[in-house]
Amino acid sequence: MVTAGNTLFSYLSETMRYKVSSFGVTQHDLVDDKLVNTESFMGYMVGAGLLLIALVTLISFKDLKRQHRFGRMLFYAYFAVLISVMVFFYIGDSQVLNDITSREMGMGLIFLIIGFPFVFLANTGINRDKKLLDSLNRLR
Repeated sequence: MVTAGNTLFSYLSETMRYKVSSFGVTQHDLVDDKLVNTESFMGYMVGAGLLLIALVTLISFKDLKRQHRFGRMLFYAYFAVLISVMVFFYIGDSQVLNDITSREMGMGLIFLIIGFPFVFLANTGINRDKKLLDSLNRLR
Protein backbone atom coordinates (compact mmCIF):
# COMPACT_ATOMS: atom_id res chain seq x y z
CA MET A 1 0.00 0.00 0.00
CA VAL A 2 1.31 3.42 -0.94
CA THR A 3 1.31 6.03 1.79
CA ALA A 4 0.49 9.61 0.90
CA GLY A 5 2.87 12.39 1.73
CA ASN A 6 6.60 12.63 1.69
CA THR A 7 8.36 10.78 4.50
CA LEU A 8 9.85 13.09 7.11
CA PHE A 9 11.74 10.35 8.92
CA SER A 10 11.42 6.70 9.83
CA TYR A 11 12.39 4.44 12.70
CA LEU A 12 13.57 0.87 12.20
CA SER A 13 13.30 -1.96 14.68
CA GLU A 14 14.04 -5.65 14.21
CA THR A 15 10.61 -6.49 12.81
CA MET A 16 8.86 -3.16 12.14
CA ARG A 17 9.39 0.09 10.27
CA TYR A 18 7.64 3.26 11.42
CA LYS A 19 7.34 6.00 8.78
CA VAL A 20 6.42 9.50 9.90
CA SER A 21 5.01 11.75 7.18
CA SER A 22 2.82 14.81 7.20
CA PHE A 23 -0.23 12.53 7.19
CA GLY A 24 0.71 10.41 10.19
CA VAL A 25 2.69 7.44 11.45
CA THR A 26 2.56 4.27 9.37
CA GLN A 27 3.71 0.94 10.77
CA HIS A 28 5.03 -1.66 8.29
CA ASP A 29 5.88 -5.28 9.03
CA LEU A 30 9.36 -6.05 7.64
CA VAL A 31 8.84 -9.81 7.55
CA ASP A 32 5.65 -9.96 5.46
CA ASP A 33 6.02 -6.46 3.92
CA LYS A 34 2.48 -5.45 4.76
CA LEU A 35 0.85 -2.46 6.38
CA VAL A 36 0.09 -3.13 10.03
CA ASN A 37 -1.24 0.13 11.44
CA THR A 38 -1.68 3.77 10.52
CA GLU A 39 -2.14 6.55 13.05
CA SER A 40 -2.89 9.90 11.50
CA PHE A 41 -2.46 13.41 12.79
CA MET A 42 -3.02 16.82 11.29
CA GLY A 43 0.54 17.55 10.18
CA TYR A 44 -0.55 18.58 6.72
CA MET A 45 -2.62 21.38 8.26
CA VAL A 46 0.60 22.90 9.64
CA GLY A 47 2.12 22.80 6.17
CA ALA A 48 -1.01 24.34 4.67
CA GLY A 49 -0.91 27.09 7.31
CA LEU A 50 2.74 27.88 6.55
CA LEU A 51 1.93 27.93 2.85
CA LEU A 52 -0.98 30.30 3.44
CA ILE A 53 1.17 32.70 5.47
CA ALA A 54 3.85 32.61 2.74
CA LEU A 55 1.23 33.33 0.08
CA VAL A 56 -0.16 36.30 2.02
CA THR A 57 3.41 37.55 2.48
CA LEU A 58 4.02 37.38 -1.27
CA ILE A 59 0.73 39.00 -2.20
CA SER A 60 1.10 41.93 0.20
CA PHE A 61 4.07 43.51 -1.59
CA LYS A 62 2.32 46.89 -1.87
CA ASP A 63 1.80 47.23 1.88
CA LEU A 64 5.33 46.87 3.25
CA LYS A 65 4.33 46.94 6.93
CA ARG A 66 1.95 44.04 6.46
CA GLN A 67 4.50 42.13 4.39
CA HIS A 68 7.10 42.65 7.10
CA ARG A 69 4.67 41.51 9.81
CA PHE A 70 3.65 38.36 7.90
CA GLY A 71 7.27 37.64 7.01
CA ARG A 72 8.26 37.66 10.67
CA MET A 73 5.22 35.53 11.52
CA LEU A 74 6.24 33.03 8.82
CA PHE A 75 9.81 32.95 10.11
CA TYR A 76 8.80 32.29 13.73
CA ALA A 77 6.14 29.72 12.78
CA TYR A 78 8.58 27.91 10.46
CA PHE A 79 11.22 27.94 13.21
CA ALA A 80 8.75 26.48 15.73
CA VAL A 81 7.69 23.73 13.30
CA LEU A 82 11.30 22.92 12.45
CA ILE A 83 12.33 22.70 16.13
CA SER A 84 9.33 20.53 17.03
CA VAL A 85 9.98 18.14 14.12
CA MET A 86 13.67 17.85 15.01
CA VAL A 87 12.84 17.20 18.69
CA PHE A 88 10.37 14.50 17.65
CA PHE A 89 13.01 13.03 15.32
CA TYR A 90 15.50 12.63 18.16
CA ILE A 91 13.26 11.67 21.06
CA GLY A 92 10.22 10.32 19.25
CA ASP A 93 11.55 6.77 19.03
CA SER A 94 10.92 6.32 22.75
CA GLN A 95 7.28 7.24 22.12
CA VAL A 96 6.86 4.73 19.31
CA LEU A 97 8.68 1.66 20.59
CA ASN A 98 11.62 0.91 22.86
CA ASP A 99 13.55 -1.48 20.58
CA ILE A 100 14.32 1.02 17.80
CA THR A 101 17.62 0.18 16.13
CA SER A 102 18.07 3.13 13.77
CA ARG A 103 16.59 6.38 12.51
CA GLU A 104 16.47 7.51 8.90
CA MET A 105 15.88 11.00 7.52
CA GLY A 106 13.43 11.27 4.68
CA MET A 107 13.34 13.75 1.84
CA GLY A 108 10.53 15.67 3.53
CA LEU A 109 12.74 16.50 6.51
CA ILE A 110 15.60 17.54 4.26
CA PHE A 111 13.28 19.84 2.27
CA LEU A 112 11.96 21.28 5.53
CA ILE A 113 15.49 22.07 6.69
CA ILE A 114 16.54 23.50 3.31
CA GLY A 115 13.55 25.86 3.18
CA PHE A 116 14.39 27.64 6.42
CA PRO A 117 17.35 29.71 5.10
CA PHE A 118 15.19 30.88 2.20
CA VAL A 119 12.60 32.24 4.62
CA PHE A 120 15.40 34.02 6.48
CA LEU A 121 16.75 35.51 3.25
CA ALA A 122 13.26 36.66 2.25
CA ASN A 123 12.91 38.48 5.58
CA THR A 124 16.33 40.05 5.07
CA GLY A 125 15.22 41.34 1.67
CA ILE A 126 11.98 42.71 3.10
CA ASN A 127 13.96 44.53 5.82
CA ARG A 128 16.31 46.05 3.23
CA ASP A 129 13.37 47.26 1.15
CA LYS A 130 11.74 48.77 4.21
CA LYS A 131 14.94 50.59 5.23
CA LEU A 132 15.43 51.87 1.68
CA LEU A 133 11.91 53.23 1.46
CA ASP A 134 12.18 54.80 4.91
CA SER A 135 15.41 56.57 3.93
CA LEU A 136 13.79 57.80 0.70
CA ASN A 137 10.83 59.16 2.67
CA ARG A 138 13.21 61.09 4.92
CA LEU A 139 14.84 62.73 1.89
CA ARG A 140 11.52 64.09 0.66
